[in-house]
Parts: sequence; C-alpha cells; structure tokens
Amino acid sequence: MQDNQLKKKIIVSGIWFIYFCFGFSVASLSPLVHHITIDLSISYKKMGIILGSWQFVYVLFAIPAGYILDRIAFKNTLFIASIIMSLSLICRSLSENFNQLLFAVALFGLGGSLISVGVSKVTSVYFKGKSRAVIMGILMTAPPLGAIICLAITSTIFLPIYDNDWRGIIFIYGFLPIIAGTIWFILNILYNISYDPKNQLVSIKQQIVLLKSFLSNRRILLTLILAISAFYLNHGLANWMPKILISKGIAIPSASLFATIPVIIGILSALTIPRIAIGRARFYIIIILFLNAAFAVFLIQNDLGIFLITGLILLGITWGPLIAILLTHLTETRIIKSKQAGLAGGLFFTMAEIGGIIGPISIGIIYDYYNNFNYALGFYSLILIVMIIPVMFLKKLN
Repeated sequence: MQDNQLKKKIIVSGIWFIYFCFGFSVASLSPLVHHITIDLSISYKKMGIILGSWQFVYVLFAIPAGYILDRIAFKNTLFIASIIMSLSLICRSLSENFNQLLFAVALFGLGGSLISVGVSKVTSVYFKGKSRAVIMGILMTAPPLGAIICLAITSTIFLPIYDNDWRGIIFIYGFLPIIAGTIWFILNILYNISYDPKNQLVSIKQQIVLLKSFLSNRRILLTLILAISAFYLNHGLANWMPKILISKGIAIPSASLFATIPVIIGILSALTIPRIAIGRARFYIIIILFLNAAFAVFLIQNDLGIFLITGLILLGITWGPLIAILLTHLTETRIIKSKQAGLAGGLFFTMAEIGGIIGPISIGIIYDYYNNFNYALGFYSLILIVMIIPVMFLKKLN
C-alpha cells in the first residue's frame, strides 16, 4: 500500500515539474514582446499570429497525442515532449525574422499537446472520485507557477543581465525542459512506473468511432464549448497582459511583475475551488467563475489604480480552477472509460485550443485596428457573459 502511494506521489511530482516547464515556456515570450516586435520589426497583428501559432499545431496534434498516450508508456512520450519544448525555445533564440520565429513557436505545439493530454490520462488512470479533482487542481498549479517565475525573473534578473537581449534569455530557458524530462525519465526507471496497456484500444477505426460518440454526447459537447472560452480567456490575456499593463502606464520592468498577480491568485484558487466543485455545486461555481472573469476584465480596462489591481486579483480567481473543473467534469462523463482518457483528453485540448488560437490573434488584430486594448477587453467581457448559456444547458442535462 505504501509503495503504491509512493509511486503515485512520484508520478504526480514528475509530471508536475514537466507541466511547470510547459507554463514557463508559454510565458517566456510575454515579457519580451516589446523587445521582439522592435528587434524583428513586426506588427502586433503578426506578433499575435506568432503567439497563437503553437496552439494551432496543438489543435492538429492533440487527438493523435491522446491516441499515442493510450498506447505508449508515459515515460517515453513525456520525455520526448520535454525535448520538443527545449528545441522550440532554442530555435526561438536563433530566429532572425517573422517566419523563423513563427516556426519555432509553432513547434512547441507538438510537445505541449503530449503534456496536456498526459495530465488528464494520469489522473484518470491512477485517481478516482474526489481525489481526482484534488490531484487535477494540484497539477493545474504547475503552469501558472512556471509562468510566475518566468515573468518575475525575466524582467527583474535576466533583462538587466543580458542588456535587453531577448535571444540570450530564451536560449538559456531552453535547457529547463531538458532537465525536467531527464528527471522524469530517471524516476520512471528507478521506480518502474508504468500502467497495463493490455486493454488499451489500438485500432484507429475504433478511435474514430469513439470520437464520434463523444461529440454526439451533449454533455461532452457543451463542456468543450466552455473549454474553448476558458482557453480564449487564459491564452489571450496571458500572452498580452504585460503589454496591456504597459499601455496603462506601468513601467516596462514592472509590467511583468504586475502580470503575475492573477497567476499567483490562480494558483491559490486552483488548490481550493476544485475541491468544492463537485456534484450540482459545480455548475453554480462555473457560472460564478465566468461572471467573475467578465467583471475582472471590465475592471482591467481602467488605468493604474485600485480598479486595475482588483481586476487582476479577480481574474486570477477564475484563471486557476476553471480548466481543472471543466476537465474533471469531462472525464467523469459515463461513456468515457479510463482506457479512453487519453483520447478524451486529446479531444478536450484540441477543441479548447481553438480558443487558445483565437485569443492572442484577436487581441493583436483589434489593437492594430483601434490602437487601444480596451476594445479587445470589452469584447472579452461580452464573450464570458454569453458562456452562462451553455452552462445552464449543461446543468439541465446533469
């Protein structure tokens, strides 16, 4: 019994570190957007396309990633995912123009999809019931914590040390995922971490049939719609937040630090709110989270002051737990078995990252058109309020 518990802790800690690197890597460009756009002479619209490019690849690869994870051991797939993340970061540091940086960032989508789907697969295989929701909440703290540390050290430590040389900073960051992947690989060998693949579905035809059955299920379909809006919120604002804050009058070095406020609050909320989001209470909590995010984004439209800071704090309350709650709700759908969790997770992140693509690109386009981030933020508030409708339909189904 103790050996089994130890194995579970090792699994969670190993994946948590890799997921930490995922969040760190995603946030790595955000505090450098100002320097990159100037150095490469690219518009905000083009920068938005770059920031959303890895999500596009992610969408294409997430379902195949789920299929791979349903068949192949965690050890190999997550190690390969870590290597891909490192290659993406190193290639970014070598980019000399828009096309090269676009390719380097897009490459990240291959590794990112394996990691995200791996999280849902692990929780469904090793954890059940309330413990699954708790572990999902714990794992969901990894990306935001990675983002916090990246934002903090980039602006306060590395930018001054490297004299605003964004290439050198990204190159150094490229070694972190390699370290996480190597640790994971070694832990797997030492503790013989594996799961029984004998009952895993291996037929691609069966996988396609399953996907059709998942998409025809109204509970799953509504959950996926909500996931799209959650990623639209998270990826859009996360990528542009330092630049949005700079437009509000905050100094460039301080903007990244202010951008960590919703991320820090998000970690705390991810550790607490999913624990109580069970049963019918889950739907009321989801509604509150969407309304809270809409109000938070409205407050962020204000210039520096109490309203802006309050908006950042409230945004973090939704930012942290929303995806964890939706993913837990999906995996608890009766037609999804643990051996199909990889495929289901792949479907979740494939659909969700549609929002992840549209978010950063839409903000860049709207800003280039109006020369004001508030128009994009106002549109965000409207979308978040509209999401109450699918939540109400989902509640009736339950």
